[in-house]
Amino acid sequence: HGQAHGRAEAVIDAYDAPVDQNDRLERRAGASARAEDDGEDSSIHTENSKQSALGHGEEEEEMDEEELTADEADEPQLPNEAAFEAAAQARNAIQVCTVSRNPRQGSIFRTNLLAELGSGKYSYSIRKQHGSCPWKAPRVRLIPYVKCCTQLAEVNRLVAASQAQYDVIVITGDEFCAVKSSGIFHYRQYHGSDVIGTGGVSRLEGRRLPVFFPLGPRAEFERVNQATEVVLAVDRRFLLNFVGSPTSIPRRQLRTYFASPQWTQGPLAPRSFVHVTDGWTQQVDTSKGYITPDKYRKVLLESQFTLCPIGHNPEAYRIYEACEAGSIPVLTLKEPTYLEHKCKDAYKPFLDARAPFVFLDSWGDLEEFMLMAASNATWVAERQVRVTEWYARYMSQVAEEFERFLEFRFEQRMSRRVPKPARINGTPAARTLGKRTGGPAARAGQYANRGGRAGWR
Repeated sequence: HGQAHGRAEAVIDAYDAPVDQNDRLERRAGASARAEDDGEDSSIHTENSKQSALGHGEEEEEMDEEELTADEADEPQLPNEAAFEAAAQARNAIQVCTVSRNPRQGSIFRTNLLAELGSGKYSYSIRKQHGSCPWKAPRVRLIPYVKCCTQLAEVNRLVAASQAQYDVIVITGDEFCAVKSSGIFHYRQYHGSDVIGTGGVSRLEGRRLPVFFPLGPRAEFERVNQATEVVLAVDRRFLLNFVGSPTSIPRRQLRTYFASPQWTQGPLAPRSFVHVTDGWTQQVDTSKGYITPDKYRKVLLESQFTLCPIGHNPEAYRIYEACEAGSIPVLTLKEPTYLEHKCKDAYKPFLDARAPFVFLDSWGDLEEFMLMAASNATWVAERQVRVTEWYARYMSQVAEEFERFLEFRFEQRMSRRVPKPARINGTPAARTLGKRTGGPAARAGQYANRGGRAGWR
């Protein structure tokens, strides 16, 4: 048992080497048209590319879009949505216009968790329609890639079309790291050594783009009050929990193990909560074996450990939900499903940030480790404190770094372009005036006076 403890500690220390970022992917043809956007190498800036970004950026705001996304009726039920809005109004927060047409993604924005974890200056307002953001509002665009129903060419088109209109572009939902940095976007969910930090260099702090952006808890998971709801590990009902569906080899292996006599007749089963459904559905459907989000949340709050086997991607909402609930996440690092996943080194952000999770070699080590933990309450209590403290610190850092980048990009947009012209008889004034007064030269003149840096309010 002591060896299992030592092995878990050693694994945390063994994976601190930085990811090799020398593998920069070739940008697709036509990248110069987006060269003024932050992150593009200054050596490819051209006058033509600047005129394209400035002279035609406003017209792109008017285009119609057809995004291949999940069913828009599939809206997650947000807990305390009214409370989020009231809190934002009470602190007079700046509204960040966040465009997302896929209701299942971007939960960290949708629930305003990012605002709560940050400086408190901002609140993220979700809108479905491109072109609906006020000109002087900070703007974020969430562009989804869903393997089942999104074309990569469509994602690249949306990234290119969003350059002049949005301050920050985030790729969401790409669980298999298919979207490369062929176009310049700033953040992406799901870490992969060949998709993170492989694009341009930001002028803010010199960071390579795109930057990893954590999932956070899912939208339906109600935020945990750390002061009143998180109880000590020793006072929790369950030693461990696993709630999930058999969407991967490790999850199916765990389902088989938990149904075996080795588990059911062993000493750990009475102290554990295991609930595995027969299949996966996008919506929480209790008729198909799912437990409600409220019950799931209570299980995490009553568990010392939460098992986090790989699903479609190694990173999962349950990792963050466990941290929220003060339950210690248990992950594996050396199983083929992790090592061979298309998102290479998916746990590197956690390892680099010294996350005090339990990292086993494989799920075959689970029983040995849990027997050790069951007999070492002091170690478990200390690890629980480390997890909750680390999570608060890590997520706050993510939120504050995102705010700094958003501010930087917003000020760039305000300083280089005048506000969107008014309409004349339903037609944007820029187009009307351009046609009447000599075309391109007149249009270029509209943008000659770029103005100073605008304030945030």
